[in-house]
Parts: sequence; structure tokens; C-alpha cells
Amino acid sequence: MKKAISWFIGKTKSFFPRDLSFFELFRQMGEQQEQIAFLFSEQITKHGFGDAEYSRKAEIIEHDGDVITKKVSHYLRDVFITPLDRDDIHHLAHELDNVIDFIEDAMIRIEMYDIKEYSIAITGFAQLIKEASINLSQVIDCMAENDGTRLQPLKVEIRELERKADSLRRTEITRLHKELQDAKLIAQHERVIERLERVMDQYKEVVEMIDRVVVKAT
Repeated sequence: MKKAISWFIGKTKSFFPRDLSFFELFRQMGEQQEQIAFLFSEQITKHGFGDAEYSRKAEIIEHDGDVITKKVSHYLRDVFITPLDRDDIHHLAHELDNVIDFIEDAMIRIEMYDIKEYSIAITGFAQLIKEASINLSQVIDCMAENDGTRLQPLKVEIRELERKADSLRRTEITRLHKELQDAKLIAQHERVIERLERVMDQYKEVVEMIDRVVVKAT
């Protein structure tokens, strides 16, 4: 019976066009993660933490990301033929949303701890996250266009950005314990750095996930 069902699905799939709306939703999520990455970079550059306007913008971006993720779930429920594996679409949407959530979480930590002086590491992470956000948007385009060849150098680039983030974290943790005396202050700065590194790890994971999805689809 299972074989008959599988045969029927395989035969009927060719008569139905694949719904490509997912790719447009992924592109929208790419735009959202890029917006919050640039917002974070701007806050660091302009010392904007504590400014309610920045917090409001971050909340709007995070909310919009959640809305798009729900739209993906609704499409998966309603659409019979999808351009990619259904589980891959669901998982990828969730992980893309996590990029936005992790950046917002880091921003909340900096504001919550009332960190006013930004170390070289914090400003360095802001730049790396900004670059990673551009990289991810390009990778999403590669997925939409099924262009595995163009994706490969982008995958190498994100790995290099993540490697720089690891190095930045190690250097900063060493500096904190050498230069600061206040244990509470050290712990707060460490938590911020760990969350910023988590953002970069997430970027690398999402890019490599998209690479696997593209390979599977070809």
C-alpha cells in the first residue's frame, strides 16, 4: 500500500507546478536579518544603546521575522508541491528567524548591562555581523536560483568571518581577566561576547544548511 501511495505521489507531482513562494519568503527573511544587523552596527557606532527608537526598531524587525516564519508554516500546510524538501523548508525558516532573535538578544544584553564603553571586540563583532548579514542574503539568492557554484566562495567567506569571531572572542576574554578587577563586570562582558559569537556561529550554520539543501535539490 505504501509503495502504491509513493508511486501515485511521484506520478502526480509532475502534473503540478512547484510553488516558489518560499524563496520570496526566504528573501524577505534575508532582508530582515540584514536590517537588524545594520541596526546593531549603527547602535555601536553612534552609541545608541538606551535610545528607545533603536529598541522599537529592533522589536519591529523581530516581530516581522516571526510573521514571515508563520507564513512559511502556513504555506507548508496549504501547498502540495514544494521546491525543496518540506522538513528542510521548515527547519531553515526556523534557523533564519534565530539569526534575528540572537542579534536582538545581544542588543538587549548590552542595554541591560548598561555598557557604555565598547571594546575593540564589541565593535569588531558589530562589523563581522554586518558582513555576515550581507553574505547570508547573497547565499539565499543562490538558493533561490539553485546556483551551487556561486554559493561555494560565499561559504568559504562565512567560515573565515566565523574564524575571526572565534579569535576575537578568545582575545577579549583574556583581556577582560587581565584588565578588569570587578568580577560582575567581567561576567557581564563575557556574556555579551558569548552572545555575539553565538550570532556568528548561527550565520555559519545557516549558510552551511543552505549549501546542504542546494546540493540535495540538484
